[in-house]
Amino acid sequence: MYQSSIISKIFLSFIALFSGKILQLTVKFILSLFVAKVLGPSQYGFWSMIELINKYSPLLMYGVANGVKRELPFWQGRNDKRKQQLTESSGYIGIAISTIIFATLSVIAFIYFDNELTKYAVSATFLSGGISQVYLYIYSLSLAKKKFSTASKLMVFEAILIVVITIMGVFIFGIYGLLIGNIIVPLVICSYYFKRNPIQNRLIFDRNIFFRIIKVGLPLLFVGMGYVFLFTVNRLIIPYYLPLEYVGYFSFSMLVVTLFSPIVASIGEILYTYMNEHVGHFNRVDNMDHLSIFPSLAISALLPCVLLPMIVVFPGLIEIYFPQYLNASTSIQIGLIIVAATVGGGVNILTSFMKQNLMLIFISYSIIINIILCNYFLKNGMGVDGAAIALLIASIVYKVSNTVASLIIMKKKMGTYLLIFAMYIYPISISLYAIMNYDSVKESFIYYFILCIIAGCILMINIAKIMTRQQLTISIK
Repeated sequence: MYQSSIISKIFLSFIALFSGKILQLTVKFILSLFVAKVLGPSQYGFWSMIELINKYSPLLMYGVANGVKRELPFWQGRNDKRKQQLTESSGYIGIAISTIIFATLSVIAFIYFDNELTKYAVSATFLSGGISQVYLYIYSLSLAKKKFSTASKLMVFEAILIVVITIMGVFIFGIYGLLIGNIIVPLVICSYYFKRNPIQNRLIFDRNIFFRIIKVGLPLLFVGMGYVFLFTVNRLIIPYYLPLEYVGYFSFSMLVVTLFSPIVASIGEILYTYMNEHVGHFNRVDNMDHLSIFPSLAISALLPCVLLPMIVVFPGLIEIYFPQYLNASTSIQIGLIIVAATVGGGVNILTSFMKQNLMLIFISYSIIINIILCNYFLKNGMGVDGAAIALLIASIVYKVSNTVASLIIMKKKMGTYLLIFAMYIYPISISLYAIMNYDSVKESFIYYFILCIIAGCILMINIAKIMTRQQLTISIK
């Protein structure tokens, strides 16, 4: 009964969050395509390098948002309202300090650089990075408090502002319009949020609570930044072997990962909150398959039905609408397999059970594998396709490592390992087959698509049966 209630809540939360997430990411994807088309490969390659400041800006937040997102539901599970309040309050003070650091770096960049475009680009990106981290914190608070509809509204509001401000700015002012939009959009969202949700209580800084937040959040931050580095280090390697425009090709091809991975993984944001609350309440992880295993299996079952049409359609769309990025066609298809590799199958309860150090180890050797393979493939003339393949292999290594460690901690039997890895291989193998036999699959697309739907339905039915059987077993116990 308990599991059924939780699953119903998760489903309703997913609908609320997913609606906002898909609109936000779709608009951001359209913005990225628009920017790529307006700027062209060379200038888009320049922007892709500057944008890395935004990617790595959470490093200056020393894990506050990560720690609060983990700790709030944990104390909710313990029913300790005092520590919930102190956690949120101490987090706000930490974010305020970080914002001052961002503003200082923005001024330093403006003084330091001589080139006009670089001066404004770096300075504006530091400023927007600081404001965006405040936005990230209030978004994380909404998730941690299970206010998923509030989080969804924030994303919808962001999507509207991007259309009205940033896209129009790029259309009129080019890259300068993009820089201005990146500052104004998060600033308006934060102002709107604090006007609607003023801080009622006096902010109290609790040293012990704050250090606990940092202790929890900093390893999570390093894992998150490691993950960002895993997906962006190729941009830093490509210029050693190829002109800057190839960074543009690679960045363009990775847009599919930027769009689709967060959409599919949005349920993970909800599950993460419930898992942390579960661990706080029960202090165990071996009884939470309904949160950690079955949702991922369901995603894996349905993923090929979504990816197969994209693998077939995307090359044609690029040829028609983005002919200057034709060199990125195959790497875009590989990017879709990366989506399957990063979200399909597997479980990851390591952060909920405070095993972040294991994740740091896994992400570290995955990065090393990516760097070695990327250099090797580029040296041997494989171009951006080689860089994408290196990232795919490293992503699989990272996901499999996390999954195995999670299953060991949850003390699962061999049958569970086999089930999860079969479901993990399923979307990846279908996607690989579609790329390697592109002409055949394209010619008989309807046939392959119907097979995917039938297979997905059969797998979903069997997953539901296994889940129901487990619920009955738990009820009897």
